[in-house]
Amino acid sequence: MVNILATGFSLITSTDMDVKTWSVAELETLLSKNGFSESTTTILKANDIDGESLILLNFTDVASFGLKIVPVTKLRGLIQSLRQQKENITNSPVDADYSQQSGNVIVNEGNG
Repeated sequence: MVNILATGFSLITSTDMDVKTWSVAELETLLSKNGFSESTTTILKANDIDGESLILLNFTDVASFGLKIVPVTKLRGLIQSLRQQKENITNSPVDADYSQQSGNVIVNEGNG
């Protein structure tokens, strides 16, 4: 069973989580399945936007594509959600409550 992430986008699953590995085609498919218009996905594809470049886009970048306000807002929301989810995964405790990315001890405040 695959867990759906709390991004507000229905088809972004735990198996999709390594955003940096998404190809242009994979991103196009994911966006299409989540209600983004063909014009939006076509613009992103024409600009070779893959997963890695998507999470690096800022508001000015997104606005510069010439999209209408609703697709811009949805795209910004997706980018923010993906960044937050990536941050949560990067900062989550792993074996022995150590973070492999930073080497810092993480205090587990849960009851587990």
